[in-house]
Amino acid sequence: MATTQESPDPPAQTSQTQSPPSDLMERVLVFAPTGRDGPLVTESLSRAGFVAFLCRSIEHFCEELGRGAGAAFVAEEALVGDGVSCVIDVLRKQPAWSDVPVILMTSGGKTTQYSERIVRSLESVSNLTLLERPLRILTLISAIHAALRARRRQYEVRSLLQEKEDAVRHRDQFLAMLGHELRNPLAAIRTAVEVVAECDKTDREMLTQHTQIIRRQSSNLSRLVDDLLDVARATAGKIVLNRQFVDLRDVAQRALDDVKLAVGTQRHEIIINTAAQAAFVFGDPVRLEQIVANLLTNAIKYTPPGGTIRIEVSGDDDHAYIRVADTGEGIPPQMLPRIFEPFVQVEQNLDRSRGGLGLGLPLVNLLVQMHGGVVQALSEGTGRGSQFLVRLPVSRPRGSTSRPAPDTRQAAAVSRRVLIVEDSADARAAMRSLVRMWGHEVVVAEDGPSGVERAREFRPEVALLDIGLPGLDGYQVAKMVRESLGPDVCLIALTGYGQAEDRERARLAGFDRHLVKPVEPSKLRLILADPSICKEDEAAAG
Repeated sequence: MATTQESPDPPAQTSQTQSPPSDLMERVLVFAPTGRDGPLVTESLSRAGFVAFLCRSIEHFCEELGRGAGAAFVAEEALVGDGVSCVIDVLRKQPAWSDVPVILMTSGGKTTQYSERIVRSLESVSNLTLLERPLRILTLISAIHAALRARRRQYEVRSLLQEKEDAVRHRDQFLAMLGHELRNPLAAIRTAVEVVAECDKTDREMLTQHTQIIRRQSSNLSRLVDDLLDVARATAGKIVLNRQFVDLRDVAQRALDDVKLAVGTQRHEIIINTAAQAAFVFGDPVRLEQIVANLLTNAIKYTPPGGTIRIEVSGDDDHAYIRVADTGEGIPPQMLPRIFEPFVQVEQNLDRSRGGLGLGLPLVNLLVQMHGGVVQALSEGTGRGSQFLVRLPVSRPRGSTSRPAPDTRQAAAVSRRVLIVEDSADARAAMRSLVRMWGHEVVVAEDGPSGVERAREFRPEVALLDIGLPGLDGYQVAKMVRESLGPDVCLIALTGYGQAEDRERARLAGFDRHLVKPVEPSKLRLILADPSICKEDEAAAG
C-alpha cells in the first residue's frame, strides 16, 4: 500500500485495543493483516482527528464490530476463509436502524473472481464503499468523513425511534394506571348497587328505579374504560384471543341482553333475526360479544327515540355474517373512509349528548381483524340510517367440542367461609355485605399482614385478595396463604390491573383466578357457590 507521506511506527498495541465506551459510536475499526497497512492507516486516521482502533485478528475485528463502531476499514485479504462469513454474521445481527459503513480496500488492477465474491457478499448486508490500491490518504479521509456522516444520521434515527418507544411505553403505563384508578371506585359502586338492590325498602319502586340508573351508568363507565385500554392493547398486539367454537347466534343474543341492561333500549325497537342453521366461527366468545355490543351501542347512540335497530346473523359455506342496521342519523359520505379511526366521531353538538370517545368502532375493526374477518360501514347519507356488516370465516366443529356456558343467574344455596382482603374501606364494606347476603360466612382484613393472619385463623375456603395492599401486596399474601393452607383454599385476585403480564404474575403467585374490577356480581356469586370453578381455565369459566 502506498501513502502520500511517511508514517512513524504506531503506538504500542496495548494502547489501541481498548476504546472508552463514549467513543464506540465514532470509532473507526481497522484491520489489514498484510505488512504495515493496518498500523499506517490507523495512524493516518488518528492524525486526521478520527478515533482509529486497530484490530489484531479477524476474530477481534468481528468482536469489536459487534460492540459498536462508526465505520469499519478492512483489507480484502483479511476476508479469506471464514473471515467474510464472520463479518457478514455480525452485520446481519444489527438492529433495524443500523447500517455500519464498511470500507473495503481491494487490490488494484484486474478484479479477481475471489474479490468479486467478497464484494457481492458484503453488498447484500452492508453499506459498502470500495477503495483500490494504491490508496491515497486524502481519498481515505474523505471516505471516512462520508461514512461517519451517514452513521450519525443513523444515530439520529435511533434516538427518534427510542423516543417513540418511550412515548408508547409511557402511554401504556398511563393507561394501565388510569384503568386501575378508575376501576377501584367502580368496584365499590357496582357492589354497593347489588347490596341496595337486595335491601327491603318502603318505596321499592323508587329504589329499583335509581338502582337501575346507577347500574346502567357504572356499566357505561366500565365499558368506556375497557374500550380505552383495549384499543391500546390491540394496537400494541397485546390482546390474546381465547378461541373456541362459537355460534354467532348465541353471541348476538347475549350482546343484546347486555346492552339492554347497560344502555337501556325502551325508546327503540330492536329486532333480532337469526338463521335457522348455526353460524359457527372459531373465536373468542368474549371479544365477539364485545364486537356486537359496540355496534349495538353505536346504533342506539345515533338512532333517535322511536327508531328501529335490526340485528341479523346469517352464513354461507365460507363465511358467517353479523349485520347491525339502524334508521338513525346515518353517516356523511366524507366520514365513511375514516369511521374506524380512533377518536373519530360524526360531528356532535356542543352538549355532546351522545357521549363516548370515538373508540367503539376502532376497537370493533381491530377485533374483527384479529379474528381474520372484515367489517364494513354502509350509509346512504345523513338522515338515512347506517349499517355495519361483519364477515368472519366459518369454522365448523367436529361433533361437540364445547360445553354450555354456566348459568350465572342460579347458584347453589351453599355457605362458604370467605376472606376478603381489601384496603378500600368502602369497597370492603360493600363486598362484605353482598357476600353475606348470598349466605356466606365472611371475615375481612384491610392490609396484607392482617390478611395473612386472618387467613391462618379463619381458614377460608375462598379468599378474595386485592393486589395493591399496604404492608404486603396481594402476590405476597397469596404465596403465604397458599403455604399455610395448601391447595384447598381458592385464591381469587380481585384487582384493577388487567394486563396479560398481570394475569401471569397472579398465576405464578398461586392465584386460581384473576378477576378484573369491577367484577360481574353474578360471576362472583357462581364462583363462591362452587369454588371448584377456580381450578378451571379462564376461558371455560368465563
